[in-house]
Amino acid sequence: MQLKHKLSLYSFLSHLGWFKKSYTAKIMLVAFLGTHVPLLALVFSFVISNSYSWEMAARVLVIALLSTLAGTAATLYALRHLLSPVILTSDTLQDYLN
Repeated sequence: MQLKHKLSLYSFLSHLGWFKKSYTAKIMLVAFLGTHVPLLALVFSFVISNSYSWEMAARVLVIALLSTLAGTAATLYALRHLLSPVILTSDTLQDYLN
């Protein structure tokens, strides 16, 4: 398999504003989409169903949103620390090249 093909997702994400220089952000985006898209689809399905009152649906939506944001923050924090060796290696290599 060609190197260019292996790096296609990385290259694509590197052209998107906030993801240009952040390896952590690229990994966080993939982790977020993979775990939260199904969760959010389920929550929105619950919210728009007519089986429950709007108050109950709003409460579920707020709880899901807040817990998703808290989980995202915790995951980003953990990924930052787990990626420290990669980040330090990259910084050291950049210093050497400059």
